[in-house]
Amino acid sequence: MNTINLNDNLQIKKIEPKNEKDWWLIHKLEQDPLIPGYLWNLSAAIEASKYRYLLYDNIYNSPFTIYHEKSPIGFLQISPIYKSRIRSSVDLAYAIVKEERKKGYMKSILTNVSDYILEDNYVDAVELIIASDNKASQLTAAAAGFTAAYFSETEGYDEDFFVYQKTNNPPRNQWNGHLSTK
Repeated sequence: MNTINLNDNLQIKKIEPKNEKDWWLIHKLEQDPLIPGYLWNLSAAIEASKYRYLLYDNIYNSPFTIYHEKSPIGFLQISPIYKSRIRSSVDLAYAIVKEERKKGYMKSILTNVSDYILEDNYVDAVELIIASDNKASQLTAAAAGFTAAYFSETEGYDEDFFVYQKTNNPPRNQWNGHLSTK
């Protein structure tokens, strides 16, 4: 599964290491000061691994380019499936170029991709890890149907994080309104 059409104008395609549009997008995102560097170093990861799993016919553990009307506008990474004794989950990491922000694209992408993943029934939850000072992403996550599940103070990082979660079942440790999304 290399392409998923989300609607008439939006689609995600697995990153193609030899595609010039994908490289243009990767370099543009890496230069954006609003996109945290600790999240990923895309070009190094692609060069190091050449993404062997791009050949697999599934969406997990895969990087995608987000396209709007044939133009690359962002990046979406779907993690491998994490399994514990009580549940399984995937994380989504994402970024969109500055010129395409605040147009509702990421809300649509997060809604559609998370719904698609949950309908597959391979995982119990889809999670987003969002820096505590990134209000725009927090609002986007809430608009896409995610709830703030817990707060993480992580040693060794400059920032603390909220973990947003979307499940087919209500989260066990929901914040119950303690987090403002206004």
